[in-house]
Amino acid sequence: MFQFTRAENIESGEDIDVRLRSRTPENIHPMQARPHMHEFILLSYMQSGECTQLVDGVEYRTKRGDMLFIGMNQTHQMIVTEPVVHYNILLSSKFWSEELKNVDNFESIFALSIFNEFKDRSGKVSPVISLSGADIPDIEWILERMLREFEGRDIGWRAILKSYTQILITKLLRGFSHANKYAAVMLGDAMKKILEYIDVNLGSRLTLYELAEKCSYNPSYFSRIFKECFNMPFSEYVQQRRIHTAMELIRENRMSIEAIMETVGYSDKKSFYRYFKKITSQTPAEYKHNVLGQSSS
Repeated sequence: MFQFTRAENIESGEDIDVRLRSRTPENIHPMQARPHMHEFILLSYMQSGECTQLVDGVEYRTKRGDMLFIGMNQTHQMIVTEPVVHYNILLSSKFWSEELKNVDNFESIFALSIFNEFKDRSGKVSPVISLSGADIPDIEWILERMLREFEGRDIGWRAILKSYTQILITKLLRGFSHANKYAAVMLGDAMKKILEYIDVNLGSRLTLYELAEKCSYNPSYFSRIFKECFNMPFSEYVQQRRIHTAMELIRENRMSIEAIMETVGYSDKKSFYRYFKKITSQTPAEYKHNVLGQSSS
Protein backbone atom coordinates (compact mmCIF):
# COMPACT_ATOMS: atom_id res chain seq x y z
CA MET A 1 0.00 0.00 0.00
CA PHE A 2 1.27 3.47 -0.86
CA GLN A 3 2.46 5.57 2.10
CA PHE A 4 2.83 9.35 2.22
CA THR A 5 6.08 9.65 4.15
CA ARG A 6 7.00 12.32 6.65
CA ALA A 7 10.23 13.11 4.80
CA GLU A 8 8.38 13.95 1.58
CA ASN A 9 5.53 15.90 3.21
CA ILE A 10 6.96 17.68 6.27
CA GLU A 11 10.10 19.75 5.82
CA SER A 12 13.29 18.47 7.41
CA GLY A 13 13.65 19.78 10.95
CA GLU A 14 9.95 20.73 11.20
CA ASP A 15 7.08 18.91 12.92
CA ILE A 16 4.08 20.56 11.27
CA ASP A 17 2.86 21.40 7.77
CA VAL A 18 -0.20 23.47 6.80
CA ARG A 19 -1.74 23.36 3.31
CA LEU A 20 -4.86 24.53 1.49
CA ARG A 21 -5.87 22.16 -1.29
CA SER A 22 -8.37 22.51 -4.13
CA ARG A 23 -9.38 19.15 -5.53
CA THR A 24 -11.52 18.08 -8.47
CA PRO A 25 -12.15 14.63 -9.91
CA GLU A 26 -9.51 15.50 -12.55
CA ASN A 27 -6.65 16.84 -10.38
CA ILE A 28 -6.79 14.68 -7.24
CA HIS A 29 -3.50 12.96 -6.46
CA PRO A 30 -3.78 9.40 -7.87
CA MET A 31 -2.65 7.87 -4.57
CA GLN A 32 -5.16 9.93 -2.55
CA ALA A 33 -7.97 8.34 -4.55
CA ARG A 34 -6.76 4.89 -3.51
CA PRO A 35 -6.35 3.41 -0.01
CA HIS A 36 -3.10 4.80 1.40
CA MET A 37 -1.39 5.52 4.72
CA HIS A 38 0.43 8.49 6.30
CA GLU A 39 3.65 8.57 8.26
CA PHE A 40 2.19 11.47 10.26
CA ILE A 41 -1.07 12.49 11.93
CA LEU A 42 -3.48 14.32 9.64
CA LEU A 43 -6.24 16.81 10.44
CA SER A 44 -8.25 17.52 7.31
CA TYR A 45 -10.86 20.30 7.42
CA MET A 46 -13.43 20.61 4.63
CA GLN A 47 -13.89 24.29 3.71
CA SER A 48 -16.21 23.87 0.73
CA GLY A 49 -17.82 21.12 -1.31
CA GLU A 50 -18.54 17.57 -0.22
CA CYS A 51 -16.70 14.31 -0.69
CA THR A 52 -16.61 10.79 0.66
CA GLN A 53 -13.58 9.82 2.74
CA LEU A 54 -12.77 6.35 3.98
CA VAL A 55 -10.82 5.68 7.17
CA ASP A 56 -9.91 2.03 7.68
CA GLY A 57 -12.52 1.16 5.07
CA VAL A 58 -15.40 3.00 6.80
CA GLU A 59 -17.10 5.71 4.70
CA TYR A 60 -17.68 9.25 6.00
CA ARG A 61 -19.43 11.94 3.97
CA THR A 62 -17.56 15.16 4.78
CA LYS A 63 -18.79 18.70 4.12
CA ARG A 64 -18.00 22.24 5.21
CA GLY A 65 -17.43 22.34 8.96
CA ASP A 66 -16.14 18.74 9.21
CA MET A 67 -12.69 17.99 10.57
CA LEU A 68 -11.40 14.49 9.86
CA PHE A 69 -8.82 12.96 12.19
CA ILE A 70 -6.52 10.31 10.67
CA GLY A 71 -3.94 8.65 12.89
CA MET A 72 -0.68 7.09 11.80
CA ASN A 73 -1.01 3.58 10.38
CA GLN A 74 -4.67 4.09 9.46
CA THR A 75 -5.78 3.72 5.86
CA HIS A 76 -7.29 6.75 4.14
CA GLN A 77 -8.98 7.32 0.79
CA MET A 78 -10.73 10.31 -0.83
CA ILE A 79 -13.54 9.90 -3.36
CA VAL A 80 -14.02 13.30 -5.05
CA THR A 81 -16.97 13.75 -7.42
CA GLU A 82 -17.18 17.56 -7.28
CA PRO A 83 -14.75 20.42 -6.58
CA VAL A 84 -13.71 20.61 -2.92
CA VAL A 85 -11.40 22.86 -0.92
CA HIS A 86 -9.84 21.56 2.28
CA TYR A 87 -7.11 22.41 4.77
CA ASN A 88 -4.61 19.71 5.67
CA ILE A 89 -2.59 19.98 8.87
CA LEU A 90 0.20 17.40 9.05
CA LEU A 91 1.65 16.73 12.50
CA SER A 92 4.56 14.51 13.48
CA SER A 93 4.04 12.14 16.42
CA LYS A 94 6.55 14.25 18.36
CA PHE A 95 4.50 17.41 17.87
CA TRP A 96 1.29 15.58 18.74
CA SER A 97 2.57 14.18 22.03
CA GLU A 98 4.89 16.98 23.17
CA GLU A 99 3.54 20.29 21.88
CA LEU A 100 -0.13 19.58 22.54
CA LYS A 101 0.13 18.04 25.99
CA ASN A 102 -0.86 21.32 27.69
CA VAL A 103 -4.13 21.62 25.79
CA ASP A 104 -7.25 21.49 27.96
CA ASN A 105 -8.86 18.03 27.83
CA PHE A 106 -5.76 16.60 26.20
CA GLU A 107 -6.95 13.21 27.48
CA SER A 108 -9.64 13.43 24.79
CA ILE A 109 -6.99 13.93 22.11
CA PHE A 110 -4.85 11.14 23.45
CA ALA A 111 -7.85 8.82 23.63
CA LEU A 112 -8.97 9.67 20.09
CA SER A 113 -5.58 8.93 18.57
CA ILE A 114 -4.61 5.91 20.63
CA PHE A 115 -8.05 4.31 20.43
CA ASN A 116 -7.85 4.26 16.64
CA GLU A 117 -4.70 2.14 16.89
CA PHE A 118 -6.41 -0.57 18.94
CA LYS A 119 -10.06 -0.55 17.98
CA ASP A 120 -11.37 -3.46 15.96
CA ARG A 121 -13.53 -3.27 12.84
CA SER A 122 -16.68 -3.04 14.95
CA GLY A 123 -15.45 0.14 16.66
CA LYS A 124 -18.07 2.87 16.38
CA VAL A 125 -15.91 5.85 17.27
CA SER A 126 -16.12 8.40 14.46
CA PRO A 127 -12.94 10.22 13.40
CA VAL A 128 -15.07 13.18 12.19
CA ILE A 129 -15.75 16.25 14.32
CA SER A 130 -18.68 18.21 12.86
CA LEU A 131 -18.91 21.91 13.64
CA SER A 132 -21.86 24.23 13.13
CA GLY A 133 -22.98 27.81 13.57
CA ALA A 134 -20.41 30.38 14.72
CA ASP A 135 -17.82 27.64 15.29
CA ILE A 136 -17.27 27.27 11.53
CA PRO A 137 -16.06 30.84 10.79
CA ASP A 138 -14.02 30.77 14.02
CA ILE A 139 -12.18 27.61 12.96
CA GLU A 140 -11.68 28.89 9.42
CA TRP A 141 -10.23 32.16 10.78
CA ILE A 142 -7.70 30.15 12.79
CA LEU A 143 -6.83 27.92 9.85
CA GLU A 144 -6.36 30.92 7.56
CA ARG A 145 -3.90 32.49 9.99
CA MET A 146 -2.09 29.21 10.51
CA LEU A 147 -1.58 28.98 6.76
CA ARG A 148 -0.43 32.61 6.63
CA GLU A 149 2.14 32.04 9.40
CA PHE A 150 3.37 28.81 7.82
CA GLU A 151 3.82 30.35 4.38
CA GLY A 152 5.15 33.73 5.62
CA ARG A 153 7.84 32.33 7.95
CA ASP A 154 8.16 35.67 9.73
CA ILE A 155 10.02 36.00 13.05
CA GLY A 156 8.46 33.78 15.71
CA TRP A 157 6.25 31.90 13.24
CA ARG A 158 6.86 28.51 14.85
CA ALA A 159 5.74 29.68 18.29
CA ILE A 160 2.67 31.38 16.84
CA LEU A 161 1.80 28.30 14.80
CA LYS A 162 2.05 26.05 17.87
CA SER A 163 -0.23 28.40 19.81
CA TYR A 164 -2.79 28.46 17.00
CA THR A 165 -2.69 24.65 16.86
CA GLN A 166 -3.41 24.41 20.58
CA ILE A 167 -6.32 26.84 20.20
CA LEU A 168 -7.61 24.87 17.20
CA ILE A 169 -7.55 21.55 19.06
CA THR A 170 -9.23 23.06 22.12
CA LYS A 171 -12.04 24.53 20.02
CA LEU A 172 -12.48 21.26 18.14
CA LEU A 173 -12.97 19.43 21.42
CA ARG A 174 -15.93 21.69 22.11
CA GLY A 175 -17.54 19.96 19.16
CA PHE A 176 -17.96 16.93 21.36
CA SER A 177 -20.95 16.89 23.66
CA HIS A 178 -20.03 15.89 27.22
CA ALA A 179 -16.33 15.97 26.31
CA ASN A 180 -15.09 14.78 29.70
CA LYS A 181 -17.41 11.79 29.72
CA TYR A 182 -16.46 11.04 26.12
CA ALA A 183 -12.76 11.21 26.99
CA ALA A 184 -13.15 8.90 29.96
CA VAL A 185 -15.03 6.32 27.93
CA MET A 186 -12.60 6.45 25.04
CA LEU A 187 -9.50 6.39 27.19
CA GLY A 188 -10.94 3.46 29.13
CA ASP A 189 -11.63 1.58 25.90
CA ALA A 190 -8.19 2.42 24.55
CA MET A 191 -6.39 1.18 27.64
CA LYS A 192 -8.55 -1.94 27.70
CA LYS A 193 -7.30 -2.73 24.19
CA ILE A 194 -3.72 -2.17 25.33
CA LEU A 195 -4.14 -4.57 28.25
CA GLU A 196 -5.65 -7.17 25.92
CA TYR A 197 -2.67 -6.73 23.59
CA ILE A 198 -0.26 -7.29 26.49
CA ASP A 199 -2.09 -10.44 27.62
CA VAL A 200 -2.10 -11.92 24.11
CA ASN A 201 1.61 -11.22 23.70
CA LEU A 202 2.89 -12.16 27.17
CA GLY A 203 5.09 -14.87 25.68
CA SER A 204 6.78 -12.40 23.34
CA ARG A 205 9.24 -9.60 24.00
CA LEU A 206 7.20 -6.67 25.33
CA THR A 207 8.81 -3.26 25.71
CA LEU A 208 7.36 0.13 26.45
CA TYR A 209 9.20 1.51 23.42
CA GLU A 210 7.52 -0.93 21.02
CA LEU A 211 4.06 -0.36 22.47
CA ALA A 212 4.54 3.43 22.43
CA GLU A 213 5.69 3.20 18.80
CA LYS A 214 2.59 1.19 17.93
CA CYS A 215 0.50 4.06 19.33
CA SER A 216 2.65 6.74 17.65
CA TYR A 217 3.79 8.30 20.93
CA ASN A 218 7.21 8.97 22.34
CA PRO A 219 8.11 6.41 25.06
CA SER A 220 8.51 8.89 27.94
CA TYR A 221 5.06 10.41 27.36
CA PHE A 222 3.40 7.03 26.90
CA SER A 223 5.10 5.82 30.10
CA ARG A 224 3.59 8.71 32.07
CA ILE A 225 0.09 8.13 30.69
CA PHE A 226 0.31 4.40 31.42
CA LYS A 227 1.47 5.00 34.99
CA GLU A 228 -1.32 7.51 35.60
CA CYS A 229 -3.91 5.02 34.36
CA PHE A 230 -2.68 1.93 36.24
CA ASN A 231 -0.74 3.37 39.19
CA MET A 232 2.40 1.45 38.28
CA PRO A 233 5.12 1.54 35.63
CA PHE A 234 4.67 -0.41 32.42
CA SER A 235 7.47 -2.86 33.25
CA GLU A 236 5.99 -3.66 36.67
CA TYR A 237 2.55 -4.24 35.15
CA VAL A 238 3.98 -6.69 32.60
CA GLN A 239 5.90 -8.59 35.31
CA GLN A 240 2.75 -8.87 37.44
CA ARG A 241 0.66 -10.12 34.53
CA ARG A 242 3.30 -12.72 33.66
CA ILE A 243 3.52 -14.03 37.21
CA HIS A 244 -0.27 -14.04 37.74
CA THR A 245 -0.69 -15.92 34.46
CA ALA A 246 1.98 -18.39 35.59
CA MET A 247 0.07 -18.89 38.85
CA GLU A 248 -3.10 -19.67 36.88
CA LEU A 249 -1.25 -22.20 34.71
CA ILE A 250 0.30 -23.86 37.78
CA ARG A 251 -3.15 -24.26 39.32
CA GLU A 252 -4.35 -25.95 36.13
CA ASN A 253 -1.49 -28.49 36.57
CA ARG A 254 -1.23 -29.29 32.85
CA MET A 255 2.28 -27.97 32.18
CA SER A 256 5.70 -28.22 33.76
CA ILE A 257 7.09 -25.18 35.52
CA GLU A 258 9.76 -24.86 32.81
CA ALA A 259 7.08 -24.81 30.09
CA ILE A 260 5.01 -22.28 32.02
CA MET A 261 8.06 -20.06 32.43
CA GLU A 262 8.56 -19.95 28.65
CA THR A 263 4.85 -19.51 27.96
CA VAL A 264 4.68 -16.31 30.03
CA GLY A 265 7.78 -14.83 28.42
CA TYR A 266 10.78 -15.76 30.59
CA SER A 267 13.90 -17.27 29.06
CA ASP A 268 15.95 -16.88 32.24
CA LYS A 269 14.98 -19.25 35.07
CA LYS A 270 16.68 -17.07 37.69
CA SER A 271 14.61 -14.01 36.75
CA PHE A 272 11.39 -16.01 36.70
CA TYR A 273 12.01 -17.44 40.17
CA ARG A 274 13.02 -14.03 41.56
CA TYR A 275 9.88 -12.24 40.32
CA PHE A 276 7.65 -15.17 41.26
CA LYS A 277 8.90 -15.17 44.85
CA LYS A 278 8.70 -11.39 45.03
CA ILE A 279 4.99 -11.47 44.23
CA THR A 280 3.92 -14.72 45.94
CA SER A 281 6.58 -15.09 48.67
CA GLN A 282 7.02 -18.66 47.40
CA THR A 283 9.06 -20.42 44.76
CA PRO A 284 7.06 -21.88 41.84
CA ALA A 285 7.61 -25.38 43.23
CA GLU A 286 6.39 -24.36 46.69
CA TYR A 287 3.36 -22.64 45.21
CA LYS A 288 2.53 -25.71 43.12
CA HIS A 289 2.88 -28.01 46.12
CA ASN A 290 0.66 -25.80 48.28
CA VAL A 291 -2.16 -25.20 45.77
CA LEU A 292 -2.27 -28.82 44.58
CA GLY A 293 -2.13 -30.08 48.15
CA GLN A 294 -5.10 -27.92 49.07
CA SER A 295 -7.11 -29.07 46.06
CA SER A 296 -6.54 -32.76 46.86
CA SER A 297 -7.40 -32.49 50.54
